[in-house]
Amino acid sequence: GELETVFMGDVEGQHVGPLVGHTATITAVFFYGKRVYTGSLDSSIVCWDIDSAAKLFRSKGHEGTVTCIFYDGTKAISGAADKTIILWSPDGVLLHRISGHVGGVHHIQCCLSCFASSSFKSVFVWDVIHQQESNQITRVKCRQRLTLPQGNVSTLYLLGESELITGDSIGYLKVWNIQSAEALTSVKVHEGAVTSLQADATKAVSCGLDMLIHITDIIQGSVLQTLRGHDSPIFAVAFDQRQIVSVSSDGEIRFWSWGR
Repeated sequence: GELETVFMGDVEGQHVGPLVGHTATITAVFFYGKRVYTGSLDSSIVCWDIDSAAKLFRSKGHEGTVTCIFYDGTKAISGAADKTIILWSPDGVLLHRISGHVGGVHHIQCCLSCFASSSFKSVFVWDVIHQQESNQITRVKCRQRLTLPQGNVSTLYLLGESELITGDSIGYLKVWNIQSAEALTSVKVHEGAVTSLQADATKAVSCGLDMLIHITDIIQGSVLQTLRGHDSPIFAVAFDQRQIVSVSSDGEIRFWSWGR
């Protein structure tokens, strides 16, 4: 619970020499191993090293606010308000610029050979094509487009190569078959927008503007348990085998232990 490192930004026009960090509000963050990727209103992406507390690189490619970032150890993928997705090498070199969304890209989720992106009512699933000899990424191809009948996608979670889960602005969780573009399960969970979710093969843990955390059976489509305690909207939730962690605008981080 102790603060270890602060990665500092810059004030536009008041820095001397190369930029240390961002010059505007940070709008996206992704943590992986010893790296932290951040995106900003200044349309740049910065990669930070935790051990040395130093900036590894700063990359520019978007023409709008960076809204989401995902890194899997082999590639980084970012989405932005400029309606584009950029696929980057681990050292920040722009490999591919991807278009298709008609609005700003809000969420990115990635697995080994594909990734999913969302914008308002639409989710695109993209295949990442590698060259067999060198394993280099040669192109990105759209595999499927999913469309919500009502509401907008407010959060997204990719369950491997064949299924994904969306949380939407009207409180529903939907499990989708990527191949058929059909919703396998749809359940009203929250009153208001779902702000964050994480899932495994059988259950999803989600939070929302209604100040609640729900544990949902995604196979049967039923809520198993509701966790109460935050006094303001909850904006992030995550879990492992030991506990659930939630973060709220009430200024609190709460840890919830799984029952035996």
